[in-house]
Amino acid sequence: MKGINLRQVRDFLDEMHLTSRYDDNGNLEVVFGASEEFVYDIVIIISTDNDRLSYFSFAPGYTPRTADPFRLANSHNRRCYMPVCVVRGEDEHIDFEYSYLLDEEVSEEFVRENCVVMPIRCILRSFADLEKEYQP
Repeated sequence: MKGINLRQVRDFLDEMHLTSRYDDNGNLEVVFGASEEFVYDIVIIISTDNDRLSYFSFAPGYTPRTADPFRLANSHNRRCYMPVCVVRGEDEHIDFEYSYLLDEEVSEEFVRENCVVMPIRCILRSFADLEKEYQP
């Protein structure tokens, strides 16, 4: 498999029993409901552009309680290479993002496990652990 499109990603999401929809920009959107580990919904937007597969995620209404967002983001990014924690907007909200370049032939299993399953799990875990693992 070389390159990727949203139809292929959606097929992988279906295999994972994850509900997705196309947003107004034509990207895939997956919403994970609040849980005991993280009490806010998490929205993951998935896009493709040529050979690039990108994830952008946010938690509507989430405001960090333990430290300012920039310190949390820096702490996370020192510990983890994926996903990248970014602070955006005037409200300084936390987003997580990651991208893959799939311009070489790789197996479908590699793409499913390493480029779809893993980033989604890492994004969810990152939101849940962001403030728990804060190290000033």
